[in-house]
Amino acid sequence: MHTFRRLMKIRTASAGLVMVAVLAVACTLLPPLLPYDPLEIDLHHRFLPPLSGGHVLGTDEIGRDTLVRLLAGARTSLLIGLSAMVLSTVTGCLTGGLTGFHGGWTRRVLMRIVDSVLCFPTIFLLLTLASFGQPGAPTIVGIVSLVAWMEVSRVVDGQVRALRGREFVIAVEAMGASGVHMLLRELLPNITGAIIVVSTLNVARAILMEAYVSYLGNGIQPPQPSLGAMLNDAQEYLRPDPWLAILPGLVIAIAVIGLNFVGDGLRLAVDPRQGRRA
Repeated sequence: MHTFRRLMKIRTASAGLVMVAVLAVACTLLPPLLPYDPLEIDLHHRFLPPLSGGHVLGTDEIGRDTLVRLLAGARTSLLIGLSAMVLSTVTGCLTGGLTGFHGGWTRRVLMRIVDSVLCFPTIFLLLTLASFGQPGAPTIVGIVSLVAWMEVSRVVDGQVRALRGREFVIAVEAMGASGVHMLLRELLPNITGAIIVVSTLNVARAILMEAYVSYLGNGIQPPQPSLGAMLNDAQEYLRPDPWLAILPGLVIAIAVIGLNFVGDGLRLAVDPRQGRRA
């Protein structure tokens, strides 16, 4: 609760929470209330501008309601981001915890693998991994998790190494506690704040990665709505109908900026000294 109160005192974090909450609630509650289906085609009402023909945000190139597709695409992006965050956080915590706790050759080998993979540009690594799988949400979650867990592992590795020599850890070890007990009950709970921060930022990264891959045709496949695919479809109509590209880009920006604000706010709330140093 103390961390949450400190978080709410940070204006950018509060704004980020509002942005993400409004987007999440809209994606969940609004679609059933709207009279359109995201896959419904109406060739007689193509390229309707916003606030016309009963369509709040207009229609796309084949007459589908833009608002419903934006909400469905944002819901897909948020679900992919959250799923990828959970998988990458679990993998990163286990890997970083093991390397930070045991050190030695285990850490040298695993961290060198992590460093080697992180040298590659993320987008090329994503597209390479996507080319080996069947396009779709499960594949996107898998490949985003494979890319994102390495940063989590580096954070956890550094935090665990910093705590490994602390008195309370040495005392628990002297009492005969097993390595698994020390890692799961003593070390990881004491770095929960850092894990939450990096996990929150990973949701934003996962949403951007999903948009990249879908934009380039290797992600969510038509006719299922996706913000990245909507941007790809809209590039042919940028001059006559710019809203088709502006709207999905705006939704991506709201989600990513909001989550980054929350992540930065959590970083300051967990360790207020960082704000004074900045």
